[in-house]
Amino acid sequence: MSEDDHLPGPLGDFARQVHARWGIDVHDAFAAAVCWWSAALAPTVQMDEPLLVWGVFLADESQPAPSLARMLRQAGLGDEACGPPHTLSSPGENEVFKGVEALSESAGSEDERSLLLIGDPLRRPASGRRINLDQYDFLRPAWDGKEYRPYTGQRSASVTPPPVGVLWETSRQAWQDSTRRADPATVSRLMIFRRRPTAVATNCAETGGTAATALAQTRAWALLERPQMSLGAPAAAMLSVIRGCETAFDGLAPANALVRIDAHVHRIAAVLALAERSSVIRDHHLQVAWTLARRSCLDVQTLLGLPGAGIEKVVEDVDRRLHTVICQSRENTASSPSGDEPAPIPAHTEDGPAERPLYVEATAAPVPRRSRLVDSQVRDGAIVRTVKQWYGNRCQICNTVLRVAGPLGAYSEGAHIQALGQPHNGPDRIENLLCLCPNCHIQFDNGAFYLTDDLNVIDAFSHRPRHQLTIDPRHDINIAHIRHHREYWTTGNLESGSAPAEPARNELRLR
Repeated sequence: MSEDDHLPGPLGDFARQVHARWGIDVHDAFAAAVCWWSAALAPTVQMDEPLLVWGVFLADESQPAPSLARMLRQAGLGDEACGPPHTLSSPGENEVFKGVEALSESAGSEDERSLLLIGDPLRRPASGRRINLDQYDFLRPAWDGKEYRPYTGQRSASVTPPPVGVLWETSRQAWQDSTRRADPATVSRLMIFRRRPTAVATNCAETGGTAATALAQTRAWALLERPQMSLGAPAAAMLSVIRGCETAFDGLAPANALVRIDAHVHRIAAVLALAERSSVIRDHHLQVAWTLARRSCLDVQTLLGLPGAGIEKVVEDVDRRLHTVICQSRENTASSPSGDEPAPIPAHTEDGPAERPLYVEATAAPVPRRSRLVDSQVRDGAIVRTVKQWYGNRCQICNTVLRVAGPLGAYSEGAHIQALGQPHNGPDRIENLLCLCPNCHIQFDNGAFYLTDDLNVIDAFSHRPRHQLTIDPRHDINIAHIRHHREYWTTGNLESGSAPAEPARNELRLR
């Protein structure tokens, strides 16, 4: 169960609009929207723990990224009808206390109050100096659902402090410097995401108006119903599997750094259920919530520079266990007359049972085999696995993750830019490799599109740019291989009799 493009509901619509208008990674925008809206709905929902999803998004110093909070507000998530939380961008303990106190004193008794902390939590605007994350230890009770007291003044003594959400954005280096001495118990309450590169905006049709209307209606429903969230049976079984992460992560990361994954998943799933105006968390809500949590786990492994692939193995094991639970749940639902989904009905025609297929295998004997000697290329599977891991099996051209059943969870292919076979003789090196889905792989190998020196994907039929190739900062592509591929397919080599069959035939093998 890997991260894919299935972003449900109005929050997914907001994420796609932000991606289209500003090129922000759609999954970054989706995770940020979940954090924002969890704070907006927190005062209206009844749960055993607060409906607060705290997220921190870390960008590389060399690649400044647009503000997620600002883009979400411009896309319409900050519309008054959606019940936006009060936002505070001033960092530090005293500033947060003042913001909470001012909100507590100004709100009426019927107001649904919440505070969302945005901006860079580590930089003071006036001096530009960095502060440490340990200055936010006082927020732990807010995340836990316990009452915290910013002040003890008489005017606020009888007022319950509002829920506090977190949507922070800072640099990767600043975060690493700040958290070296921070209490892991504070860090573990935060979903940590490494910002993905910003792509070229596509300017597609906007959906923010429809999404904002849907969220406004949902909030009105939540204010009226005061939903008490509950877990459906399949979702409860899935959450039980995820709780096993706490034991599995022991020794793989600093103490308490990753043990709250089940709480994060539970809260995210509740946000997604509420977006559908449902008080029942179902299995598909858990699936999407887990994709965000697994991404955070893998990003933490990268950010902490943890040796080996221990966290990755735990995540893959959870993927397999969740897949088993989902399959069993669907089998039980299909066989149960009272299930949510009807049991499959045998094919039939109006006159009776379906006709037999035209082709019927005559015997059950195995297919005959023959042996032959094949001269094949010896390739380095390690570099293919590395590139796939960098991109999480996401296609660098179309940004699609091809999901498959079984332990793999997702499938992609390693595509050589300058093909290995004759007449290209490209090297089997990581700077000559892309992570592509099968569709884009065969199109790339056969010249349906090519790349410019600045890594724009060009449609060979219209000669127009589609978008920019997705690039992981660790992936250093050799421009010479890109030029070889482009020149081969754009300078008439096919007309001169140079056969391109070698790359197309040799590259289509499963890796």
